[in-house]
Amino acid sequence: MRATPARSTVAGYRERAAHARAEPPPPPPALLTRLLSQATHIAELPCGTGHFVDAYAQAGVELTLVDASAAMLRGAVERAAAAGLPTTGTHVRRRLIQRLGRLPGVDAVVMPNAALNQLAAQSPPAEILARVRAALAPGSHLLLQALCTRPGATDGCAFYNPAMPDGTWRTDRRLDPERAAGAAYRQRRQHHDASGDVLRIDFAYLSPAGERLHSSSVELPLLPAADLADALTATGLRLVAHLPGGPSRLTEILAAVPGGPR
Repeated sequence: MRATPARSTVAGYRERAAHARAEPPPPPPALLTRLLSQATHIAELPCGTGHFVDAYAQAGVELTLVDASAAMLRGAVERAAAAGLPTTGTHVRRRLIQRLGRLPGVDAVVMPNAALNQLAAQSPPAEILARVRAALAPGSHLLLQALCTRPGATDGCAFYNPAMPDGTWRTDRRLDPERAAGAAYRQRRQHHDASGDVLRIDFAYLSPAGERLHSSSVELPLLPAADLADALTATGLRLVAHLPGGPSRLTEILAAVPGGPR
């Protein structure tokens, strides 16, 4: 697997953030309700422009937004405020996952929407999970969504269809041009490397007239479900719940840092 330098990846998100703020957030994971029933302070990382802030606001939890991109963080703060989260209860940390450090007061982390796959282009999943575990106090929880493979099957989601041919552009988002720096549509296409183990998704943002305003790509190593389970075990996290993915949904895993109340 070819590693992508973390800082160059961050730089690639600066311009995309202006358009991503107008993209509708993904549906929340099924296990999020369970997590929110016992959490008081959530950290979403990497948060991008904010994924599940509506659910956090409804649950009344404190929120810490963590991302390496200042532009994405600005969008996340705006989305959190629009959802009704008070600024006094929303905290911002601009950090690379490799330098995450402690997250004081946080008792639950959400790694949303195949974020672990994106980070796995930079560091092995076990190393990423170990850094998250080290950031949390005993008894804290981690909820992650991952794009996984199993024998004969691959997860799908809103931005990836395993049955779609490589190299085919399709429009998958309609945006508000005023909120998306003039972009009215988002298109995407997907490619798999020769091994089939690494997925690249190209995004293009188009004006109402069809002019391409911005393009970017993201590399997602596909994570074998068995390897992800091994990475969790190696990290020392305790599995609490597991929902396998499917053709239109990501794998969900809820795990706990040992040593606290169950």
